[in-house]
Amino acid sequence: MEEAKELHRKVVKKFQKRRIITKGIDDIWAADLLIMNQYSTRNKGYNYIFNVIDTFSKFLFAVPLKKKSGEEVAVAFSKILKTSNRCPTKLHVDRGKEFVNKEFQTVLKENKIEMYHTFNEEKSAIAERVNRTINEKLKLHFEVTQKFRWIDALEGIVKEYNENDVHRSIGTTPVSVTSKNENEVREKLFPLNDFHSEKPTFTVGQPVRIPTWKNLFGNKYRRNWTKEIFYISKICYTDPITYEIKDNQDEPIHGHFYKQELQKTNNT
Repeated sequence: MEEAKELHRKVVKKFQKRRIITKGIDDIWAADLLIMNQYSTRNKGYNYIFNVIDTFSKFLFAVPLKKKSGEEVAVAFSKILKTSNRCPTKLHVDRGKEFVNKEFQTVLKENKIEMYHTFNEEKSAIAERVNRTINEKLKLHFEVTQKFRWIDALEGIVKEYNENDVHRSIGTTPVSVTSKNENEVREKLFPLNDFHSEKPTFTVGQPVRIPTWKNLFGNKYRRNWTKEIFYISKICYTDPITYEIKDNQDEPIHGHFYKQELQKTNNT
């Protein structure tokens, strides 16, 4: 009975996540696709907007795509690098096939860009946020024009975002962030007194379960937590604290887990 309670315990999905700690302009970019296929017939067959954002300055690049194939996304990213004359040290993306492929990896290698993924069903929060912002601006454009054509308006919307939108986190517009005020923006983004001190909830070697992450909208009798037992292998003093885990064969599980994604168990 105790095991059944553990397996069906409610999973908390909304909680504070780790912030991306970026050193400065063009240190870390984040990328994601905004799906626009419901308007494709009115926009020359374009189905996606490839959004790429500098996580420090919040400067946005956006390229319309007809397909999200590795080849097309790689070409779009190359175009951004070439036309902007900018290049990140790292690129933060999810594990979508549009990023995990030979063509895209080649572009990264040629430009010496390190790509890292999000795990645990988690996308880049910054990339998702800019997707929502652009989506809201497009909806406003649709309302004003009474048309669902975005392909001609995208460049102007991105220009307005970069030049006019003041971001609360940096206290200025993306285009205003330069090498001259980089230190000031860094202090605004990461004030020294803003890091929380917390004690670890789990200890190394402690047995835990993790969420199944499957069929989130399936029937209510499906397990919320894995029947398999894992073990805490490392405590990572991030903000907030995260954990690395391994299985019972000592094989590491990719990613870092928040305390809300772990459940202690005595049923070993």
